[in-house]
Amino acid sequence: MLVPCLLTTLAGLLLATQEALATCSNWSTRYQTNLEGVCVCNATQCDTVSNNYTSLTTDQVGVYTTSKAGDRFAYKVANVDSTT
Repeated sequence: MLVPCLLTTLAGLLLATQEALATCSNWSTRYQTNLEGVCVCNATQCDTVSNNYTSLTTDQVGVYTTSKAGDRFAYKVANVDSTT
């Protein structure tokens, strides 16, 4: 009973790893001592940045992030408290 569950979990992990690797085909080894991998973006890969920042209000800031999980320039809006 434990073996099928373990195999399913292992297969899911392997597929997730492949999916993350598929989003970046140009890995840098420059920072390998501190990080597991750094995706190098260029004109043909992951250089699209949304222009959602153009609709920000005066109390908002737009934040672009990249993650090991595969996010490239993920965009989030954060509210700024101007009373402090």
